[in-house]
Amino acid sequence: MNQLKAFEVLGIPVTASRAEIKQAWKDLLIIWHPDKHNENERRRKLAEEKTEEINEAYEITCKYDCRRDQQQSRYQKEQKKQTTNTKETTARKRKSKNYKKGWKKQTTNAESEFYKREYSWPKNHEKRDNSIIEKINAVIILFIIALPIVVAIIWVTIEAIVWAIDTLIG
Repeated sequence: MNQLKAFEVLGIPVTASRAEIKQAWKDLLIIWHPDKHNENERRRKLAEEKTEEINEAYEITCKYDCRRDQQQSRYQKEQKKQTTNTKETTARKRKSKNYKKGWKKQTTNAESEFYKREYSWPKNHEKRDNSIIEKINAVIILFIIALPIVVAIIWVTIEAIVWAIDTLIG
């Protein structure tokens, strides 16, 4: 028995849901159950054959319905995946365009590394700036620390010279 024949036996459309399939199967079994046709042997055999046909149709339609659900869920996953990929690509393009314009959004580490590589100054230029800044900082620190020491040494030397002159003269 093919799928279309199975749906015809149950008396339902091909687009029927699982609940409609089950309800049609129950209704037909209530009508054609062999125990309801005990009075005549010929009718009983006909009811048994009809019950077997109904059960077979029910199994086929249930399998078809399961396959249809799986195909729909696969299709929905693929559509979602394509939509997500399209959204990500569009977002990436927007971010790169906005970055070029000077507008920065919060980005992930990978994105910020990409932007640094693609749109930043050359690496040796950054190192040169850093080394100049470090040298200037070192000179400032040297003056801050060394200047009072040098002043103190000069002061002590002048005091010693003044003391020596005072002792020689006086």
